[in-house]
Amino acid sequence: MTVKTKEKRDQILKAAEDLFASRRYDEITMDEIAQLAQVGKGTLYRYFSSKETLLYAILQTGHEDLVASIRAAAMKKGSFQEILTGVCRQIAVSHERRHPMFHMAFSLNRRTPNDSPEARAHCDQMKVNYENLIGALAGVFRYGREEGVLRGGLSDEALASCILNLMHGVGHSKGQAVQMLSLEEVVDLFCHGIMKS
Repeated sequence: MTVKTKEKRDQILKAAEDLFASRRYDEITMDEIAQLAQVGKGTLYRYFSSKETLLYAILQTGHEDLVASIRAAAMKKGSFQEILTGVCRQIAVSHERRHPMFHMAFSLNRRTPNDSPEARAHCDQMKVNYENLIGALAGVFRYGREEGVLRGGLSDEALASCILNLMHGVGHSKGQAVQMLSLEEVVDLFCHGIMKS
């Protein structure tokens, strides 16, 4: 992909993401996306064959960016808990930004017959994405193990899965009446437990 092609693709993705983040899926047209991206409708269709394809591309690009940033964070210097907190913040920001789009994608998957090639391809990609995310997070735990701050007997992937599930809960707790834990408190709880030492 040439630099110009990538820039045009990114321009379209950004415009579409802004629309998907602000309105319902069925309210958005490809014409609006083309207009906001400042491209012709033919150019838009050259890059993305449908609105659904465009939505999945936004989610895929966001996922790839998140995994890359987690891998980069695992290479930084600092305490394990500081690095883990930074990574969790990146996950929270990414999920908060794309939360409406995840719901749109799940809704589309319910509308699409499960045996369609598109539905199977999307489900397969989601599994690969989850494995990539767990692998990137496991790198953070490997760093903690190398630093000597983690106890033995637990796999890095199991720890990655646990913290990812905790982060999912943090993202869904916003706006609830019950006082929830902050991101820093969740990481502290994960690292130190609830028992007095």
